[in-house]
Amino acid sequence: PIRQPRTIKFDLNENDPNDQYARLYRDEVAAVIEDLALPRYGLANYLIKDAERVANERERKIINNLNRAGRRLIGFCRTNLFKRLESSGFSFLLSVERHILRNMVTLYALENGLPIPIGTQEAAMLDTAISDTEVEFLEEDGNESETVERLPEDEWAYTFTDNLDAYRARAKRVYEIYRTEFSRRFAWLDPKFFTPRLKNDLLNDAEALLTILRRAEFRWQPDRDAKLDALYRLLTETHPNDKVLVFTQFADTANYLGEQLQRRGLADLAVVTSQTPNPVAFARRFSPESNGGLKAGETELRILIATDVLAEGQNLQDAFIVVNYDLPWAIIRLIQRAGRVDRIGQKHDTILVYSFLPAEGVERIIRLRQRLLHRLQQNQEVIGTDESFFGEEVANKLRDLYTEKAGVLDEDEDEDVDLASIALQVWNSASAHDQKVALALPPIVSATRPLPRKEVEGEPPYPDPPGVIAYLRFPDGTDALVRVDEKGNLVSQSLVTVFRAAACAPDTPALPRAENHHELVAKAVQLAVQEQIQLGGQLGSLRSIRRRVYERLRRYRDHLRQNPTLFSADLLQRLETVINAIFRFPLKESARETLGRQLRLGITDKNLAELVIRLHQEDRLCQPTEETEPSEPQIICSLGLRMVEDVGGEEDA
Repeated sequence: PIRQPRTIKFDLNENDPNDQYARLYRDEVAAVIEDLALPRYGLANYLIKDAERVANERERKIINNLNRAGRRLIGFCRTNLFKRLESSGFSFLLSVERHILRNMVTLYALENGLPIPIGTQEAAMLDTAISDTEVEFLEEDGNESETVERLPEDEWAYTFTDNLDAYRARAKRVYEIYRTEFSRRFAWLDPKFFTPRLKNDLLNDAEALLTILRRAEFRWQPDRDAKLDALYRLLTETHPNDKVLVFTQFADTANYLGEQLQRRGLADLAVVTSQTPNPVAFARRFSPESNGGLKAGETELRILIATDVLAEGQNLQDAFIVVNYDLPWAIIRLIQRAGRVDRIGQKHDTILVYSFLPAEGVERIIRLRQRLLHRLQQNQEVIGTDESFFGEEVANKLRDLYTEKAGVLDEDEDEDVDLASIALQVWNSASAHDQKVALALPPIVSATRPLPRKEVEGEPPYPDPPGVIAYLRFPDGTDALVRVDEKGNLVSQSLVTVFRAAACAPDTPALPRAENHHELVAKAVQLAVQEQIQLGGQLGSLRSIRRRVYERLRRYRDHLRQNPTLFSADLLQRLETVINAIFRFPLKESARETLGRQLRLGITDKNLAELVIRLHQEDRLCQPTEETEPSEPQIICSLGLRMVEDVGGEEDA
């Protein structure tokens, strides 16, 4: 099918007092976010001078952890506030309220000389790729219930607390719950280790965030939600009878949309988030034909609102319309979302992908990101893939994204990325004739191209060695790209690196095969098979995500065995289960993306183990395949790389 990206625009009118989004998108709101100290995410900045010297062994471990965290958490937290503002005004205001409450919990402890509850100090654990809920402390305790109230039907609105004293009262109750029922979820540190400035910054941030609630007049009125109105029109006027798959990053936004669309009369609708007990059942109800049909008692759905828990691994091709209600800042997510309907079995010739951008507000949002980038660059607060969305070329990036320009998904050479999505971009950029010719090629076809001459001062004219690239497919369905040099030595088995090495323009002349071309292909196959036998299939190169996770979990398991007081027998058993699963089966796309991001963010072994165990329990970790004895892969094709000088007088290709 042809994929047609389309943009939904919702107007922002700053002169209209009823336009809630206009009030939130003003420069003053951005200034508040940029100026927040966010002290709970930078507690190391508030430690007294001799903290480590006066601390006992347990306290020193906590202090050292705070020092390692540095300032990365601050930037990550500030970035997520902008993400939620972009997603939904309601979700953003929920975040504002939660920040105020949690600041007051810490302030309550300081003012009363009580131990300070310290949640995770890892950027990795705050990444929205792990969870679609706004998790502050590893797990949400369920007792920080929002003060959000619904007014009567004739005055429908979500109202927020507008009194700092009310937050103080709630903070005391929440602290008592943390200290008793959920004490093991936190590290606890005596308030004597912190300077008085921590109190001041906590209170100043809380008061600054209250100004944002005041700008929203302490309520969010769905009937005045321009973005929600645009979605409603799409579902009732543009596509009144079609199946529509709506994606958002956040569970708060998904639940809000589901509640409000049902209130407006839309039926045959469901919401799926990470908290949904059986997401597969909803996928089947939305797309029964591609999932074996409805089960007894099930009814079919026309509209499915989901977070990225459904962005990978589900067959939803009964539909042909995907809506991105917000922009995932990891660009690859847009491709994965569309991939739920752009699948074998899709009966429509055209797939429609709608994405939301505010008509008059997008430039303002971009400028906010540019200002934020300047602040983050100064402090080096954010790492990971999210930062790739910022920069001087962000406006062009957005346009290229929606026109599916080839190369828009390119990342640094040393990063693991989704090769399938990059390859899809190359395929989509080819002409219909070239695609037809490619599909007609027989197996084991080979070609040879000249190595591009690269004149780099101080280096040989050809920095890339000649040799062969082989594209292989194993019986379990996994693919391999292997590059060897002219002597048969392995050059690279990084999928992205090899894929890019094969790139050349359509008018690149073909060269005759080297005399030892087939011998080199055989050597590539031998290396790939040996890799499979030694490392359980496609654990991959030393840099592959699957192998890095596997090796780290093995080391962590051995560490636990040597320190039996650190773990329970149940934990060790679950850890063994996931290690075996990773050894035997390839990772799912979403798991590979999530784990790769966490590795780059510096996740600890303990939290990595917890994350992998959770992904496995939710059936989001590995893609089981039928186990077979290691065997030779099928050779799909091969590409020779030759220096022009070596071809001599040969002319036939």
